[in-house]
Amino acid sequence: MQSPRVTTVVVAAGFLCMALVHSAAGEPVTGPNPADYLRAMQRNISHRHQGTVTGESFCWHAASGAEGYVQGYEATGNTAWLDAGRTYFDELIDMMAAAPDGYRGWIGPFIYDSKRLWCDVHVGDAILLNPMLRFAEIVLADPKLEPTYGDAARRYVQLARREFVEKWKSRGTWIEDGPFGFYTSWTYYMQPGKTDTWERVDDSDRKSGLSLPFNKNMTAAMVSLRLFRITGERQYRDIAERVFLLCKARMQLAGDYYRWNYWEPLGPWDILPEENTLRHWVGTHAYRDYQAGEVADIVEAYHSGLVYDRHDIQRLINTNLKVMWNGDLDKPRWRNSNKLGPWQDQGTPDASKGYPRYAGTLWGLGEFDGTARELRRRSLEAGSIGEAYFHNITAATAPSFERRLLGGRDVKLPAVAQSVCTDITMAAVMPSVFARGTTTYIMSSVDPARSQMEIAVYSADGQTKLATLFDGRSRLGRHDEFRFEWNGADPDGKVQLLGPYRIRWTTAGGYREYPIEITPPPQQR
Repeated sequence: MQSPRVTTVVVAAGFLCMALVHSAAGEPVTGPNPADYLRAMQRNISHRHQGTVTGESFCWHAASGAEGYVQGYEATGNTAWLDAGRTYFDELIDMMAAAPDGYRGWIGPFIYDSKRLWCDVHVGDAILLNPMLRFAEIVLADPKLEPTYGDAARRYVQLARREFVEKWKSRGTWIEDGPFGFYTSWTYYMQPGKTDTWERVDDSDRKSGLSLPFNKNMTAAMVSLRLFRITGERQYRDIAERVFLLCKARMQLAGDYYRWNYWEPLGPWDILPEENTLRHWVGTHAYRDYQAGEVADIVEAYHSGLVYDRHDIQRLINTNLKVMWNGDLDKPRWRNSNKLGPWQDQGTPDASKGYPRYAGTLWGLGEFDGTARELRRRSLEAGSIGEAYFHNITAATAPSFERRLLGGRDVKLPAVAQSVCTDITMAAVMPSVFARGTTTYIMSSVDPARSQMEIAVYSADGQTKLATLFDGRSRLGRHDEFRFEWNGADPDGKVQLLGPYRIRWTTAGGYREYPIEITPPPQQR
């Protein structure tokens, strides 16, 4: 037997590399010491809050590594990980503060206007509640753990119910549109130090009232998805399914792989009509963290039996390994999923804002694909929880598409219309359910080289074209956006449109579709 190998303790820039002693190949990898891990996590946030003054920036730092407590327990079976997690989570809860409506959150400087406004935000709540819910899920499913950790687990579940799902619904930020659902940012804020009164801010430059980007919507949906798995209550499954349906409907199928944008408009409030543009840029994010996190959420939704099938997972594998990776196991280099930007080594900093992030990275798909698994093995950080989890959990089974949170059970998924299209990077109708005679916005982003486009109404099954709404060269605005306003009528007066349909955008590079429903005018109901 080889001698144990010891690595040093390093804590820097919010990233943890903990001490560990682990055995030779073939024996369990123990990972970090839970007590050391907890102390490092506490040091990481010790100077980022003042009592209960926290805010979104604090939440990002506090969330870094917070899933590690459950991962450490799953990888090792050592309940000291749960002890450490309970201590850390309870300390975070003690930092919550009450807003004027009585709901609690991590309140502090608004990240886009930190000197003038305070608030709590969806993503701050979600990234701290999600690890607590994983803790609760593990504990409440195990009779051996429940006597010791059950009270904490139930406390975390109740916290997520009230201080996330109930809170953000009561504030009017949860929007349902046909089969889809999503969150928007709120429009009320507090002045620094004055948490007893609201101030309404409708300033587009500060993103007030803007639809949340897809990464934040997915992170918010994970709260409901985990609540559903714990409680079995259908209301939580419905929220998660609606968000992931929206995200899948907005993905671009470009051959055998996916592209998708960081943000897209989700309602008329995201449009600046006087400037003929949107309130936010549309495109694939340049930093790796965003899509890597979204893929992790998609994988968990897949394992939970929501929205995505094995074809979706394979397309993500293709994106990561065919588009983003240079194909070299020994010297892997990465680029963005939209094929833009230079190839970069894993470790080349992006100098645009000084962030230690990169355009592309390996996504967490090793449980499905052998090549992705081997790339992951080669990139493991010695002494990390990730290393222990990989060797003790991931590598313990062969790659497969089994939905591990369903015990292999098959599920029936809602249909999402998708077709291969290389030119249209955004396709949306806002709202998708609207009354005839009212305005809906048909939005798209098109490759300028292929801006000749048809927009038409098709039957709900996509088989029959019923009306042509636009046929010509699209008048592209900023970020190659094209907005078409429509009142639900056939321009030629041949068809009386009422009920479910599809809007189809067609260019030389293919077509994309989006479901709509036209309801009767209010006076006819």
